[in-house]
Amino acid sequence: RVGRAALAAALAGLAAAGVIERRPGTGWSIPQPRYDDRTRAESYRFRLAMEPAALREPGYRLDPDWARRMRDEHRAMLAMPWREERAIALFEMNARFHEGLVAGAGNRFMLAAIRQQNRLRRFSNYDWTFGPARVVQSCTEHLEILDRIEQGEVELAALLLRRHLERAAALVRSPS
Repeated sequence: RVGRAALAAALAGLAAAGVIERRPGTGWSIPQPRYDDRTRAESYRFRLAMEPAALREPGYRLDPDWARRMRDEHRAMLAMPWREERAIALFEMNARFHEGLVAGAGNRFMLAAIRQQNRLRRFSNYDWTFGPARVVQSCTEHLEILDRIEQGEVELAALLLRRHLERAAALVRSPS
C-alpha cells in the first residue's frame, strides 16, 4: 500500500546505508545482519583508525562557526535533564560532531566514510540505553576535544578522540 516513489526512496536510503544491495537485474538482497555486535565492532575499529587520523591531516582546520554551534548544542544537552525521548537528538548531535571533526581534514574520502558510518549507525543508535551519566561523559569528552583543537593541540585532541571512541566501543547494550 506504499506508492512506488516512496518505496524506491526507502530502498535507495537503505542501499546508501549499506543495509541492502541491488541485485543485478531486478531485486534486492540483504548482505549481512543489519547492525549486529560484529558489525558494531567493525565499525568502531574503522572509526578508531580513521577519525583520529583525520585530525592529523595536513592543513586540518575546524570551521569556527561549526565549533561554536557544537559547543552550544553540547551545553544545551548537558543543561537539560536526560529523558529517553531525547535519544534521537543526542545521536544526531553526536553524528554531526564526528562528521564535523572529520570535515576539518578537508579530505573528501574521509568525509564520505564518516557519513556512511553515520547512516549505518542510525539503525542501531537511536535507542539510547546507556543512561544519563554516559550522556554527560560523552558531551564532556566532545567539549574537551574541541578545546584541544582550538588551542592548537591537535595531537592531544586525536588521542582524546581515540580514547572517546574506545570508551564508546566498550559499552555493552542492555538487552531490550
